[in-house]
Amino acid sequence: MSKLQLVAWLLVAACATGLALPAHASPDSMQQIRFGVLQHDTPVGQDRIESGTDLNFEWIGPVYQLPESLQFYDGFGIRPVFGYTGNFGGARTEELYAAMGFDLLPSHTYEFRVSLGLAVHDGQLDRDDPDRLALGQRVLFYASFEAGLWWHNQGLFAFFQHSSNGFMGGSNDGINNLGIRYGYRF
Repeated sequence: MSKLQLVAWLLVAACATGLALPAHASPDSMQQIRFGVLQHDTPVGQDRIESGTDLNFEWIGPVYQLPESLQFYDGFGIRPVFGYTGNFGGARTEELYAAMGFDLLPSHTYEFRVSLGLAVHDGQLDRDDPDRLALGQRVLFYASFEAGLWWHNQGLFAFFQHSSNGFMGGSNDGINNLGIRYGYRF
């Protein structure tokens, strides 16, 4: 099975699961799936070494409320985030990631989210090939930033993700991806 087929089946399964859930759930308690197209190793804050196009798929869980003493606003919480970024146009570094997402501007119509976590990649660790990123370690720190608009249960988002070893050892080219994603809440 190709990568694209696997991602397509995951999207179908996630949508089918969402159709079985009650439609009256509040947006804060709803799960989400997002998928989109990203520019691989975008030159935001660094030189571009690997070129190509990435396909991104992400599942975002419901909000888990934090204790009142840790809330920035009423109802503030974290969302589990699991995703995959794979390339399909010449680039060679792919990653799976798990993170905790924080909705910084809660609204039913707009959204700004920051997610922090860890990513595992299949890229190069050292500078063996000058046309490949040297990421130093197999497990990287992961951060993403996303802003967009919702209309009913569908949304469109600008998305930026960054992974690097945080200068914890070895080479640290880091990788930045930038693009647009579609979201569906269920």
